[in-house]
Amino acid sequence: MKPEKVIRDKCVGHVLGENRTSYTTRDSIIYALGVGCSQDPLNDADLPYTYERHEDGFRVIPSFATTFPSFELLLEGLQSCPGMPEFNPMMLLHGQQKVTLFRPLEESIPRLIHRSFISDVEDKKSGALVTVTSDSKCEETGVLFCRNECKLFIRGLGKNR
Repeated sequence: MKPEKVIRDKCVGHVLGENRTSYTTRDSIIYALGVGCSQDPLNDADLPYTYERHEDGFRVIPSFATTFPSFELLLEGLQSCPGMPEFNPMMLLHGQQKVTLFRPLEESIPRLIHRSFISDVEDKKSGALVTVTSDSKCEETGVLFCRNECKLFIRGLGKNR
């Protein structure tokens, strides 16, 4: 039975799930092109992100890490959380995204595992502000590469509901 209102203690710490991904140099180049690198082919500053044989070495744009967590998994996890009332997914707004890199992203990583959980819930009267944290680790070594924090505002789940 789902609760009538958000129960913070039942939400915070709730694991939304895990997903596995990998990426190659090609994936990070496509991302770099997608966010506007190399619009000017004479701009040498963008080449380390789009040309893997650049003389200064290949680099991955740090914001590429924001693509790691599965939004589908987050939505399913939120809806299955025991402290979260039923809500219309159309009422969910992506409010903020923060990524913390613990080391530079490598050219390619064969297997990453991302674990997502609810780290905070705030009542904003007209809705609930849910903070979801996703830790991304190398599956083979367990080394933590980055942490994504996503703030999701769900309209209609606050005290004024």
